[in-house]
Amino acid sequence: MVPVIEPRHEDREVPPRQVLIREPALEARIGAAELAAEELLVMQTEAAWRAVQEWVTPGLERADPAVTASIAGRYSGTFPLDGELSRPTLILAGRQDHITGYRDAWTILERYPRATFAVLDGAGHAVDAEQPALVRALFDDWLDRVEQAGADG
Repeated sequence: MVPVIEPRHEDREVPPRQVLIREPALEARIGAAELAAEELLVMQTEAAWRAVQEWVTPGLERADPAVTASIAGRYSGTFPLDGELSRPTLILAGRQDHITGYRDAWTILERYPRATFAVLDGAGHAVDAEQPALVRALFDDWLDRVEQAGADG
């Protein structure tokens, strides 16, 4: 989900940052400045805001800046992308993700012959918070395929 293919941000092909929806009620409740500073959401809705506050913000608040900087300084991905994975795979990206983008992920698709590649409109880097029903359906399908592949041997 929202994979990093190019570790260095300046080497990524990403769309410009944009906000597609900003709910007036949310802006009135938390303030225009707070929403303008929000980096993840392109769908600034109450539901997406609550999801980010519940799932993302606690981790960011507890993160050790020294450890985060150390990881960022030597980041090269969580697993090698040069092999082939013949198991069911889901590659999920947000069409408006200005942090990792979606185009770079397309470059690894042929290494995953059992992959579903989905780019969801109306979603940025917080694709699960912005398009929860689609993400859930795609994960359900992927889990079904993983289970079937396990049953087949």
